[in-house]
Formats: sequence, C-alpha cells, structure tokens
Amino acid sequence: MYIAKVAFASIVLVAGTALGLVYGTFDTQEVRPWDVPGQQAAKLVTFPVVYAAPPSVAVGLTGLDVSNGANIRVSASATNITRTSAYMRLDTWADTRLYSAASVWFTISPDNLYYQTGQFATTDDHPWYEPRQNTSRRITFARPYAAPPRVVVWLNFIDMDHSRNWRVSATATAVTATGFTLNLDTWADSILYTAGATWVAYPSELTGIWSGVYSTGDVRSWNPPQLVTNGTVVFPAGTFQRDPTVLSALNYLDVGYTANLRMRANVDPVSHTGMTWHFDSWADSVIYSAGASYIAFSEAVQ
Repeated sequence: MYIAKVAFASIVLVAGTALGLVYGTFDTQEVRPWDVPGQQAAKLVTFPVVYAAPPSVAVGLTGLDVSNGANIRVSASATNITRTSAYMRLDTWADTRLYSAASVWFTISPDNLYYQTGQFATTDDHPWYEPRQNTSRRITFARPYAAPPRVVVWLNFIDMDHSRNWRVSATATAVTATGFTLNLDTWADSILYTAGATWVAYPSELTGIWSGVYSTGDVRSWNPPQLVTNGTVVFPAGTFQRDPTVLSALNYLDVGYTANLRMRANVDPVSHTGMTWHFDSWADSVIYSAGASYIAFSEAVQ
C-alpha cells in the first residue's frame, strides 16, 4: 500500500482581513523547494477571529509548474475547516510530477449576508473517465438577490491528458437574481478528464468593491505564444478612495503540451484607479493564452 507523504508548513496567521473576509495565499514553496517535487502540501492557517460556525472558504489556483511527462493533475482546496482554522492544500496524485503550485483563498463568515460561495466539478456531472468538452450546471443561490449579482469564478482543480495541449476555461453565464450557469469547457483536441471551480457572488449594488476578468487576449493574439504578457485594468471612476485589496486566480489556460506547464498570474501594482496584471512563464513553456478573474475590495466597505 502506498502512503503519501504530506509536507506541512508551520501554523501561520493570515495575510489580512476586510469586509468580514479573511484572506491569504499558499505556495508549495513555503513547505518545500520547487526542485523537490511532491504529491501533497498543506499549511495550517489560524484565523484572526473566532467564527460562530466554520466559515465557507473559496480557493483558486494562481500558479502552476508541472512536468509534461504525465497528465496535468492539480487540486487547490481548504480542508478541516473549523471556527478557528483550516488547512490550505495543493495536491497532485498518480504519476504527475508537481514542482510547485500556488493559490489564493478567502473565508466568508456564516452570518455574512452579502457573499455566497460554492464549488462545482465536472465529476458532479459525469465520471472522470468519460471526458467531455463542455460541462455546465445551473447554480441556484441559497439566498436570492434583489438583482443579478456579480459572480467571480476561479479554477481550483485540473486533470488533463498530457498528450494534447492543455486548454480549459471556467465561466459564469446567464446570471440572474436567483442563480447562474457555471461552465467548465475545453476545445479542439484537448482531453479534459476533470475540471473544478469555486465561485463567489455578491450584490452588484454593493459599494467599494469591483470584480472582473482579464486575459492575454486583451492585449495580444493567442499565436505566436509568449512567455510574459502584461496589461492593465481601470476601475470604474469613484469605486475606491484608496488602494484596494485584489484577489485574483486563473480561469483560463491554453498551453502547449511539448514542454512543462509553467504559469504564474499576479497583479502589481494596484492603486485606487486600477491595476497592472501579469501572466509569467519561463524556460521552454508554450503559453498561447491565459485568463484570470479578480475581486477588488476596499478595507472600508461595510
């Protein structure tokens, strides 16, 4: 019987709090170097507040460095969630060689009536061994909104065949006051065994907060591929009076299979008027295109 070894980080406090949300990041390189690949990595996070009940936790992938010698399998999740702490995890399985991965996460208190979150994976619809190009699910909000809310979607699980380009997208469409359709798709000859996403919804009329998407397609064509792509987002005038916090994670990938999958998405710098985004790769990776979803919020909201 194979027993996986798990690399653990020490107990840490979170990066920050705002809107009653607790947020932070996790990178496998906090627990092991990139050149010592491992299957499981975890960090125990202690919340700066004690919740009345375990909070919901939204987690999205922000970085990947995976060998192309086997299928691309990566999962970002939060487990063992209690009123005071949770484990943030970045895992792979089978024969995948995961050099590093990174994620962003934030918690939503059970008594927060503005935000709702959930998850959906293609395996909620069909088995992993029956891959399909398009999978959709109608998501119904537990609490309907007065008007269609804004919805942010992040990829948190990928299992793709290594013999074809890695193409996957997660989108929210047909948003109404009562729900939306979450789509997990691939295209061309890619083989998507499983994809998973986390979603967050909040009232569209809420002030001091903004969200959206950005992609390499905003500034260049998918071909020829490029290792580094940068662009800017301008926030609607008057949304923020000071520099907001921005949480961003991947929602789209189109990467060539002939080299390792290496990708990092981040935003820097951020000001009250906008932000600069970056998709960075390195070595011989082939990045045709990439995309991400973001949520920006002011510490002063609510």
